[in-house]
Amino acid sequence: MPKYKYRCTDCEHQFVTFHSLREKLCDCPVCGIIDSLIRIPGIFASSGTGAVEGQAGSVVKEKIKQFKEDLERQKQERSRENHE
Repeated sequence: MPKYKYRCTDCEHQFVTFHSLREKLCDCPVCGIIDSLIRIPGIFASSGTGAVEGQAGSVVKEKIKQFKEDLERQKQERSRENHE
C-alpha cells in the first residue's frame, strides 16, 4: 500500500499513513474536524531520461564493484598473513 502524508488545516497536525489508492482521508484524527485534511504531495527524484552516467543506479553498481574488490584484496592479505 502507498504511503501518504496528511496535514489538518485546522489544528496543523501532520501524520503519515498507509492506505489504498482509492481511499482518501478527510477528517482529522486529532481534532475531529470534518473535511479538514489535505494530502501533502510526496517528493521523489526522477530524471525521466533512462540510464544516464552518474545516475544513482550506476553509482551504486560502481560502489558495489569497489567494495567487492576491496573485500577480495583483504581476503588475500589475510590468507598470506595466516600462511606466514
